[in-house]
Amino acid sequence: EISNSDSAIKKLGGKIKEIKEIYLPGTDIIRKIVIIEKVEPTKIKYPRKAGKPSKDPLK
Repeated sequence: EISNSDSAIKKLGGKIKEIKEIYLPGTDIIRKIVIIEKVEPTKIKYPRKAGKPSKDPLK
């Protein structure tokens, strides 16, 4: 999922700064927290109107 979202993050003016792995206490379950740094302003066309993201998602 992280690699699939990289393009959308860039379109919205961000970049992945860090990915942290978190182990849930008492389990073997691992979660990831993605830290995104804002490096450019978001283009004026975002956010988009309702319905547009589902019809034409960012890629």
